[in-house]
Amino acid sequence: MEPAIAYVLTRMLQGVAQNGTAAHGPDGLRTLELDLAGKTGTTDTSTDAWFVGFTPRYTILSWVGYNRRRSLGRGMSGAKAALPIFTSIIMRGLQDGWLKAGETFAVPSGIREVEIERRTGLLFAPGAEEMISEVFVAGTEPEKRYDPHWARILKLPWYLQEPFYLPKEGERMPSQVEDWSAVREAWTGKDER
Repeated sequence: MEPAIAYVLTRMLQGVAQNGTAAHGPDGLRTLELDLAGKTGTTDTSTDAWFVGFTPRYTILSWVGYNRRRSLGRGMSGAKAALPIFTSIIMRGLQDGWLKAGETFAVPSGIREVEIERRTGLLFAPGAEEMISEVFVAGTEPEKRYDPHWARILKLPWYLQEPFYLPKEGERMPSQVEDWSAVREAWTGKDER
């Protein structure tokens, strides 16, 4: 994988640790003093829960489950059951010194960091409600600026928003899908042809 693509994916997974399912609460990663990225996971029946996370040097997986398929209990998600284990390992690593406070992911060449409007993904401009900073492989960053009329459009139901949506090159819209059987198969795991 190209380093720039890997870095964009890493930044996406940092979002889980900074603003997502692993960020908040007593076992949240948001307040720890090094770059962390990762993903929580839970099976539909709450039989397994996990958090896979990584620092600039280490990848750590915490998994909670039984040897035989059995529920962990109601609400036992990756964030609730596995994240506390991961967090305690990270805190111990910082305390013992094998993890270094302030350590960050290296930014490779070919990365552009731009300010965008959070809900639309368009370039930030006056009148935008919320700005976030995102990274892109150079040449793939948005070109169009946010315009305040988007605030009204985003309040509409999707079928009325769709004419305003700006698909990326090669992106197919739902109305362009001719054969939904492959999509159904991916959702259900069954070939319905």
